[in-house]
Amino acid sequence: MLEGVHVIDACVRARAGGVHIGMSAAAATALVPGLVVVRRRPDAERQMLEALAACASLHTPKVVLASACEVLLELHGSLRLFGGLERIVARLRVMIGRLGLTARMASAPNARAARWLAAVHEDCHPDSADGAWVRALERLPLHALQVDDTLAGVKAINALEQVGARTVADLLGFPRAGFARRFGAMLLLRLDEARGRQAMAHRFYVPPERFESRLELTHAVDDAAALVFAFRRLLVQLEGFLQARASATDRIVLELLHDEGALTAVAIEMATAERSAEHFAMLAREHLERLALRAPALEIRVRVDTLCRIPEPSQNLFPDAAGVAQDIDRLVDRLQARLGTDAVHGLRLADDHRPEHASVHAPFKALRAVDGTLVAAGRRPVWLLRAPRPLREVASRLYLDRQSGFDHQSPLSLLAGPERIESGWWDGGDVMRDYFLARSADQALLWIYRSRSIDAHWFLHGVFA
Repeated sequence: MLEGVHVIDACVRARAGGVHIGMSAAAATALVPGLVVVRRRPDAERQMLEALAACASLHTPKVVLASACEVLLELHGSLRLFGGLERIVARLRVMIGRLGLTARMASAPNARAARWLAAVHEDCHPDSADGAWVRALERLPLHALQVDDTLAGVKAINALEQVGARTVADLLGFPRAGFARRFGAMLLLRLDEARGRQAMAHRFYVPPERFESRLELTHAVDDAAALVFAFRRLLVQLEGFLQARASATDRIVLELLHDEGALTAVAIEMATAERSAEHFAMLAREHLERLALRAPALEIRVRVDTLCRIPEPSQNLFPDAAGVAQDIDRLVDRLQARLGTDAVHGLRLADDHRPEHASVHAPFKALRAVDGTLVAAGRRPVWLLRAPRPLREVASRLYLDRQSGFDHQSPLSLLAGPERIESGWWDGGDVMRDYFLARSADQALLWIYRSRSIDAHWFLHGVFA
């Protein structure tokens, strides 16, 4: 309910930049010299329509693929959630534009009327409360009825035009019995459906279990920026698919097809599951800019085999831990895409008290799979020196060396300690140390220790962030 307007069904007629010509290709070429005739690809059209249906599923779970160029949405239950019909239409416009399509949209209290209105009008949403949609329906020309008719129905409409009928209102003036006998019961049934006097049954769209989409390029492409632009359309489809399935993915595969069937595949691994087309496009750009193509690409594909469940993003006013973790994950994804997976890794705690053995390198994805968190800084610093650096001891006061990067002229101040560590006897790397927290004159927090050997010495081992 929106200001007394009941909107039940909406029809979206998508067009990929083409027009329907009711003549042969030879006749059209004779009328327009230089006309380029492109053979239709029903499989590609169906793929694009399914991508549109998946994206439309964000607004309602009741989506129908009505024909080769139409998607029906049942929106009555979504009006209050999205703030009314106008806002839903605006969101659909943005979504359709991101897919590289144009569309006609119309709404009415039933699907048949919405389809007929969309066949004629660019953007038609008449008021349902005062009967405006009925008047709009009655003014429609007869060719609007051909969008979903069989060949027999088209012949019936042609016959009706020959006897002087021009609009839907003209058809409603004929006697029902004689109309059905002469022009067929199917056309009469559809008139009843369009007026809301006959119920309609629909088979709702269900997204597939896995995602695979392809795009044939208009010309051979070897430029990374152009490839990213082309991949973006497929990645927008992927985002709609993932949102329709309330899922995400942590691995996508980009495929580039070259001449003679050659294939280049680029696997993009992510630290955590994602479903943002912008994030996917950013990672694709990082990978493709470093990729040396063997030949220009003629076709591109995007494939996702595994889906993951993720919670909805936080809507809190202030940032929380979940939002910070997502930002870190996206930064890790970008660094790994630019530097390589092995160059960026996380830390995982190990069962060893010796600081140099207390953590090991681990992939970020493995860390998330174990407990969802990374090793955090606590009483021990994350930054350990590759090898402990000796400290100078003068008159029982400790000083850093010149190469430490900190103030080496003023003595250190001990803040806490000692923490005694005696371990490693089983592998020959035993240590006996007393660790202290110290501060330098320039306020750096340091982790130092004193060896518990006969000739005890002091060392700098780590720096706190």
